[in-house]
Amino acid sequence: MNTFPPGSDRLNFATSASSVLRSHVGDETDIRVIREATAALESVFPQSELSAFVSLSRADKEAQLNGLTQLVTGIRLFNKQLGKGGESVDD
Repeated sequence: MNTFPPGSDRLNFATSASSVLRSHVGDETDIRVIREATAALESVFPQSELSAFVSLSRADKEAQLNGLTQLVTGIRLFNKQLGKGGESVDD
């Protein structure tokens, strides 16, 4: 049984959850937060790029994840300001 959000694969889901954990913005156990993070991630990092990501060195993956975390967090904060997202983001 697939427990991941629709349209999400295991690596994409893990990357989205990781971005929420790394940013300390939002409840990583709230599926709405993960869905929002996944949508934000997919807007800046299409699934077609996953194979290139997997082939990166550990250091390059870490750098890429840090950048993606910042982008996803920024998108979620922007959405909160617009009143169109930002689930469980504290004011």
